Amino acid sequence: MVIGGSAGAIEPLREIVAALPATLQAAVCVVVHLGADSRSALPTLLRRSGVLPAGFPLSGAPVATGTILVAPPGRHLLIHDGHVTLSRGARVNGSRPAIDPLFRSAAAARGPRVVSVVLSGTLDDGAAGTVVVRRTGGMTIAQDPTDADFPDMPENAIATGSVAHVVPARDIGRLVAALVEELPLAGPAAGGRRGAPDAEEPDELSVDRGLAGPATDLDPPASPYGCPACGGVLHERQDPTEYLCRLGHRYSLGALGYAQSTVVEDALWTALRTLDESSSLAERVSQRARQRGDTALAGRFEARRAAAQVRADRIRAVLLEPDEEDAERGNRGA
Repeated sequence: MVIGGSAGAIEPLREIVAALPATLQAAVCVVVHLGADSRSALPTLLRRSGVLPAGFPLSGAPVATGTILVAPPGRHLLIHDGHVTLSRGARVNGSRPAIDPLFRSAAAARGPRVVSVVLSGTLDDGAAGTVVVRRTGGMTIAQDPTDADFPDMPENAIATGSVAHVVPARDIGRLVAALVEELPLAGPAAGGRRGAPDAEEPDELSVDRGLAGPATDLDPPASPYGCPACGGVLHERQDPTEYLCRLGHRYSLGALGYAQSTVVEDALWTALRTLDESSSLAERVSQRARQRGDTALAGRFEARRAAAQVRADRIRAVLLEPDEEDAERGNRGA
């Protein structure tokens, strides 16, 4: 069982864990978006919420039924050859840990013996992984968007057409327990793909591309977009549409748009700082020139100061404009 969530996912996750029986014949792997420097008490919360033991796994530990494995801050949680792999690899959809790598690796390792769950969160991490889980014969669940504090992630997963069950969080635990009882006892061996001929080529460890040495298998076609994280060329993949660079940074359409907006904002702040410094320096040169009686030089640098200030004020106005999230919050408040 693989579960992914972001903003607003903690309480639904606790409800799910509370409904899981001690006899559950499945391992539960959890990814909730966390910053690399965060301190997470999620395993403790989950232990207190239900009867299953929960903790941060060690890389290389076996995947054991009846346990909850939580992705630690700053590490992707992957399933490979019946064991856990914790990776410092490239961020996916701007996050590490990310949901899609867990879902993909579980689908590659267990095929039809996987149940995936997408919970509350923003943007669309988990949508592509849901497609892979369903394509390899697994069962897919999304929290009912009307039940989610942040409905984007379940909505985007549902929009792929690969979600088999849409239910409120309070019902997911019981549904999972029932589905686990129905899962095939036989299936592809760990790391195998037998019985799933339509599955994409295994690339669950693509987050580690940049850590494994120079990439030699860049996937055509190259897109016109650069990677917001490293500046490299992004290569487009279809069904679902994703963008992958040679280092393994991966973006959905929504995540790429968000990452680009962040890069643009950072660039605007850099430009504003540079123009403010230029204005200040020009003013100092103009003042000293005026003190020496060099009115011509003072006039030239005063003009430079004024021009830099005008440009800086334009950028300030852009930065002060309300963005789409501000407008959406305003509409909800109205």
